[in-house]
Amino acid sequence: MHSVSLTAPAARPYNRPMIRLLRQATLLLVLLSALTLCSCAERNLDLMSAREIYETGMQDFDKGRHSRALGAFQGLIELYPFSMYVTPAELRISDSYYHRRMYPESVEAYNDFITRHPTNKEVPHALYMLGLANYKQKFAIDRDQFYTHEALKYFQRVIKEYPDSENHADALDKAAECRHDLARREEYVGRFYYRNKEYFAALGRYREIIEQYKDTEFYAESLYMAGRCYLALDSPDAARLLLDTLIAEFPDDKYASRARSVLNDLN
Repeated sequence: MHSVSLTAPAARPYNRPMIRLLRQATLLLVLLSALTLCSCAERNLDLMSAREIYETGMQDFDKGRHSRALGAFQGLIELYPFSMYVTPAELRISDSYYHRRMYPESVEAYNDFITRHPTNKEVPHALYMLGLANYKQKFAIDRDQFYTHEALKYFQRVIKEYPDSENHADALDKAAECRHDLARREEYVGRFYYRNKEYFAALGRYREIIEQYKDTEFYAESLYMAGRCYLALDSPDAARLLLDTLIAEFPDDKYASRARSVLNDLN
């Protein structure tokens, strides 16, 4: 049994400057929220009807004044909780968070919207924006890929559940990008394990690409590298199967040429 090293590429450790920066960012968000509340008070929202507040918020939103729009929509919900404008205001709150790059807040707000209004016509939009909000938070391939997985999940829901959505085409493109990044992550870690002669661990990564990400550019390479792993693990029959598959599916690929050389040596 080959042990799996625990020294594979992992998240970089936090340091004190980073923690200090996060605290400063949190303080800034608190101050911005306070300014939003002050802005709402200055506009005397309590003297306006629900429709007037919503229209005011939409004017700010359309002009890119998302902080003021957020204050208006939040004020509407507080002042008129049973108004017909509450549901669209909830969605615009989510959109405002997103445009202010407050992605964790937007994710929570979009999820709340879908939970409260699962049959609303704007659910496809909320799902697509959930994909984007997670996509904006994804890390490089040497870091944890949680947000990439989350983004792919929501883009796939748009693709499968709402094929007529206006965002369907872009969801397809973004899903392909996410799948590429996830396959690249597996290849990156697989290479790390292979270089360190952790062949069983490397094989698991390459088989993940073979089984889950055949549509990416890393498929042919993974067939070859998985074959090499099987050879290192003294499983020549399994290696032949993968290398033959590589040659059959990608006869002109550089990895097919390498596979032929390996098979000639085996024979």
